[in-house]
Amino acid sequence: PFKLIWFERYPTELYDLSWDPGERSDLAKVRPEIGGPMLEDVKRYVERIGLAATARAGDSLSAEELEALRSLGYIE
Repeated sequence: PFKLIWFERYPTELYDLSWDPGERSDLAKVRPEIGGPMLEDVKRYVERIGLAATARAGDSLSAEELEALRSLGYIE
């Protein structure tokens, strides 16, 4: 029931969707025994599939997609 949100430049977030489907209570700091192993799994997966840490958001997105992401606050 847990959801991990991880971006390299931002703090990791962890939510228990079974009782917090609106993702209002970040558990990353209070449940490190859950978030820590999940984060390590994600990092290993990213390394295994070869996602480039230096890839930029605009490498393969249209101008409309970029503007939509900007308006939502996902990119600057």
